[in-house]
Amino acid sequence: MCRSDTLILQSAPSAPRLAREFVTAHVQADLAGTEALSTARLVVSELVTNAVNASEHRLEVDIDLHRRCLVLGVTDDGPGAPRQQDLAPLQPQGRGLLIVDALSRRWGTVPHRRGKRVWAELDVPEEESRVCQLPPTDATGTPQ
Repeated sequence: MCRSDTLILQSAPSAPRLAREFVTAHVQADLAGTEALSTARLVVSELVTNAVNASEHRLEVDIDLHRRCLVLGVTDDGPGAPRQQDLAPLQPQGRGLLIVDALSRRWGTVPHRRGKRVWAELDVPEEESRVCQLPPTDATGTPQ
Protein backbone atom coordinates (compact mmCIF):
# COMPACT_ATOMS: atom_id res chain seq x y z
CA MET A 1 0.00 0.00 0.00
CA CYS A 2 1.33 3.44 -0.84
CA ARG A 3 -0.41 5.58 1.73
CA SER A 4 -3.22 5.06 4.18
CA ASP A 5 -4.84 6.93 7.02
CA THR A 6 -7.86 6.68 9.32
CA LEU A 7 -10.19 9.24 10.89
CA ILE A 8 -12.49 8.53 13.84
CA LEU A 9 -15.71 10.57 13.87
CA GLN A 10 -18.79 10.83 16.01
CA SER A 11 -22.00 9.84 14.26
CA ALA A 12 -23.29 13.38 13.74
CA PRO A 13 -24.59 15.62 10.94
CA SER A 14 -21.11 17.19 10.59
CA ALA A 15 -19.46 13.82 9.82
CA PRO A 16 -19.85 13.92 5.99
CA ARG A 17 -18.21 17.36 5.82
CA LEU A 18 -15.37 16.26 8.10
CA ALA A 19 -14.85 13.14 5.99
CA ARG A 20 -14.67 15.22 2.78
CA GLU A 21 -12.10 17.50 4.40
CA PHE A 22 -10.12 14.44 5.55
CA VAL A 23 -10.05 12.96 2.06
CA THR A 24 -9.06 16.29 0.54
CA ALA A 25 -6.25 16.81 3.05
CA HIS A 26 -4.82 13.36 2.51
CA VAL A 27 -4.97 12.98 -1.26
CA GLN A 28 -4.94 16.53 -2.60
CA ALA A 29 -1.16 16.58 -3.14
CA ASP A 30 -1.47 13.53 -5.37
CA LEU A 31 -4.82 14.21 -7.03
CA ALA A 32 -5.20 18.01 -7.00
CA GLY A 33 -7.18 19.33 -9.92
CA THR A 34 -8.34 15.88 -11.02
CA GLU A 35 -11.74 14.33 -11.43
CA ALA A 36 -10.57 11.56 -9.08
CA LEU A 37 -10.44 14.00 -6.16
CA SER A 38 -13.97 15.30 -6.80
CA THR A 39 -15.26 11.75 -7.13
CA ALA A 40 -13.56 10.67 -3.90
CA ARG A 41 -15.12 13.57 -2.00
CA LEU A 42 -18.60 12.71 -3.29
CA VAL A 43 -18.27 8.97 -2.63
CA VAL A 44 -16.95 9.39 0.92
CA SER A 45 -19.74 11.86 1.64
CA GLU A 46 -22.36 9.32 0.52
CA LEU A 47 -20.76 6.46 2.47
CA VAL A 48 -20.51 8.55 5.65
CA THR A 49 -24.06 9.88 5.31
CA ASN A 50 -25.33 6.28 5.16
CA ALA A 51 -23.20 5.40 8.18
CA VAL A 52 -24.54 8.36 10.18
CA ASN A 53 -28.09 7.20 9.40
CA ALA A 54 -27.27 3.63 10.54
CA SER A 55 -24.93 4.28 13.45
CA GLU A 56 -25.40 5.40 17.00
CA HIS A 57 -21.93 6.31 18.19
CA ARG A 58 -18.81 6.48 16.08
CA LEU A 59 -17.56 6.03 12.56
CA GLU A 60 -14.16 5.19 11.16
CA VAL A 61 -13.16 6.53 7.75
CA ASP A 62 -10.13 4.97 6.10
CA ILE A 63 -8.23 5.89 2.95
CA ASP A 64 -5.86 3.66 1.02
CA LEU A 65 -4.28 5.49 -1.90
CA HIS A 66 -2.39 3.57 -4.56
CA ARG A 67 -1.00 4.44 -7.94
CA ARG A 68 -4.14 3.58 -9.88
CA CYS A 69 -6.86 3.29 -7.28
CA LEU A 70 -8.19 4.85 -4.11
CA VAL A 71 -10.04 2.67 -1.61
CA LEU A 72 -12.38 4.49 0.76
CA GLY A 73 -13.90 2.63 3.69
CA VAL A 74 -16.40 3.60 6.36
CA THR A 75 -16.94 1.41 9.40
CA ASP A 76 -19.92 1.96 11.67
CA ASP A 77 -21.59 0.24 14.60
CA GLY A 78 -25.01 -0.03 12.97
CA PRO A 79 -26.72 -3.36 12.30
CA GLY A 80 -27.27 -4.87 8.87
CA ALA A 81 -25.83 -4.03 5.49
CA PRO A 82 -26.84 -1.16 3.23
CA ARG A 83 -28.58 -1.97 -0.03
CA GLN A 84 -29.59 -0.08 -3.10
CA GLN A 85 -33.24 0.91 -3.16
CA ASP A 86 -35.85 1.16 -5.89
CA LEU A 87 -37.05 4.75 -5.62
CA ALA A 88 -39.84 6.86 -7.01
CA PRO A 89 -38.48 9.62 -9.28
CA LEU A 90 -39.36 12.43 -6.86
CA GLN A 91 -38.30 10.70 -3.64
CA PRO A 92 -35.85 13.13 -1.97
CA GLN A 93 -33.41 10.61 -0.43
CA GLY A 94 -32.03 7.12 -0.83
CA ARG A 95 -29.74 7.49 -3.85
CA GLY A 96 -26.39 7.36 -2.05
CA LEU A 97 -25.50 3.80 -3.00
CA LEU A 98 -26.68 4.38 -6.57
CA ILE A 99 -24.15 7.23 -6.73
CA VAL A 100 -21.42 5.10 -5.13
CA ASP A 101 -22.16 2.28 -7.59
CA ALA A 102 -22.04 4.61 -10.58
CA LEU A 103 -18.78 6.29 -9.58
CA SER A 104 -16.76 3.38 -8.22
CA ARG A 105 -14.95 0.51 -9.88
CA ARG A 106 -16.58 -1.72 -7.29
CA TRP A 107 -17.95 -1.46 -3.77
CA GLY A 108 -19.12 -3.79 -1.05
CA THR A 109 -19.84 -4.48 2.59
CA VAL A 110 -18.04 -6.73 5.05
CA PRO A 111 -19.06 -7.54 8.62
CA HIS A 112 -17.04 -5.83 11.31
CA ARG A 113 -16.86 -6.76 14.99
CA ARG A 114 -19.55 -4.26 16.01
CA GLY A 115 -21.21 -3.44 12.72
CA LYS A 116 -19.95 -3.29 9.15
CA ARG A 117 -17.39 -1.73 6.84
CA VAL A 118 -18.65 -0.35 3.54
CA TRP A 119 -15.91 0.30 1.01
CA ALA A 120 -15.59 1.68 -2.50
CA GLU A 121 -12.69 1.35 -4.89
CA LEU A 122 -12.20 4.29 -7.24
CA ASP A 123 -10.08 4.42 -10.35
CA VAL A 124 -7.23 6.91 -10.48
CA PRO A 125 -6.38 7.28 -14.17
CA GLU A 126 -2.66 6.73 -14.73
CA GLU A 127 -2.25 10.18 -16.26
CA GLU A 128 -3.67 11.69 -13.03
CA SER A 129 -1.67 9.51 -10.66
CA ARG A 130 1.33 10.79 -8.77
CA VAL A 131 1.56 7.93 -6.28
CA CYS A 132 3.17 4.49 -6.13
CA GLN A 133 2.25 1.08 -7.56
CA LEU A 134 -1.12 -0.63 -7.15
CA PRO A 135 -1.04 -3.69 -4.88
CA PRO A 136 -3.48 -6.58 -5.27
CA THR A 137 -6.74 -6.45 -3.29
CA ASP A 138 -8.84 -9.19 -1.77
CA ALA A 139 -12.57 -9.69 -2.36
CA THR A 140 -13.43 -6.95 0.16
CA GLY A 141 -11.33 -4.31 -1.56
CA THR A 142 -8.73 -4.41 1.18
CA PRO A 143 -5.15 -4.19 -0.12
CA GLN A 144 -3.13 -7.32 0.56
